[in-house]
Amino acid sequence: MTQIYNFRNTYKEKNNSIRYAVAVFRTSTEDQFIRGNSITEQNSRIDKWALKNNVIIIDREDIDHSAYRGLDEDPRMLHLLEKAKSDPRVSFFLVDEKSRFARRKVLRVMWAHELRQHGVEVIGVSEPHYDRNSIMGVWWEGMSETKDEARSMETAYWTMRGMLRNFQERDPETGHCYRNGGPPAYGYKNVHVTRGKDPRGKDIVKLIWDINDEHAPIVRYVVLTCWLEKNMTFKAIRNHLQSNEPKWDGRREPVLNAKNKPWSLTSIREMCVKAMEGYYNGVGYFNRTSKDLVGTGQKWKDTEEWLRLENAHPKIITDEEFVKLVKVKGLKMEQRKKSGFIPPRAENSRYLFTGKNLIGENMFTCLRCGGPMKGSPSGGYLYYICSNRDNQAVIIMLT
Repeated sequence: MTQIYNFRNTYKEKNNSIRYAVAVFRTSTEDQFIRGNSITEQNSRIDKWALKNNVIIIDREDIDHSAYRGLDEDPRMLHLLEKAKSDPRVSFFLVDEKSRFARRKVLRVMWAHELRQHGVEVIGVSEPHYDRNSIMGVWWEGMSETKDEARSMETAYWTMRGMLRNFQERDPETGHCYRNGGPPAYGYKNVHVTRGKDPRGKDIVKLIWDINDEHAPIVRYVVLTCWLEKNMTFKAIRNHLQSNEPKWDGRREPVLNAKNKPWSLTSIREMCVKAMEGYYNGVGYFNRTSKDLVGTGQKWKDTEEWLRLENAHPKIITDEEFVKLVKVKGLKMEQRKKSGFIPPRAENSRYLFTGKNLIGENMFTCLRCGGPMKGSPSGGYLYYICSNRDNQAVIIMLT
């Protein structure tokens, strides 16, 4: 009897005639089109490899951004990874080069390991194939992972330098800073301007911020009238904008945000914070956040790394108004940043004396232990009761 029966491996059925794969195609910079790395050309090479090796691609994604920044958060990439691990037919995860899979070494190793656990191999169709279970294969894979990550970090470094240089450059006609893209702060709009020709005779197109005449009055009304003069809370401002009460221009219909949707507390707060930071007084910032901080519990870089430029764009709030705003609201905003801060009550409550007062002290304390008092309804009555010693503290009944 010469036939060998395999009663051990039941996880994935082997098919010697047709195998299945998923594929991802990625470009990150325009020069890849010149070097022959466009999405179309990557598709062609992967399809050619699949045809030669009798592989059917059952799912594919085109991703047009850098693999070094944000690829692990791209839902298209996560979809393909999940597809490869969950579909028992899939044997290969195809990319043009393995640097297209992931350039960060830790991510590339982790994803490849997870795929191998599900019987899926990552194949770079334009690269030499090597046996990763051999000594040379381990060396080759390690060098390839390190090389790709280092190359991507170098690209990110020079890209950031170019963006920084562009932001520091002043427009000769307006005197304002050039922008690197992305949505502007509420109250402004992106404007593309042509500033001369490059050596090839093409227009040099730059991006600057200009005032949005429709949104700028809303910024002034929210920040200066509602928040500064009337001392309204963020919640009260939001409710006011969504109400039929008269607004700054006499209108009574609700005021919607830039997406024609009702305002949220977060967007109202963000507008006021930007006003405190000087955005609406013409101050521009660069290099304040980083995707490299993802997972650290920190979003913002240290202030020493920020670049702050005056007169980066037109002013919606004047210098005098900005000075007054910082003087009145600055201390309160600083207090809100402190750990454990509880904002004082600004609305009617059955327990008005719980929480902290304006200087951060407990509003109502226990006569025995000094602990903060809390509300405690019982038997149809409302009580203040010590939060530290519920059964032993002094209890005051509200009538």
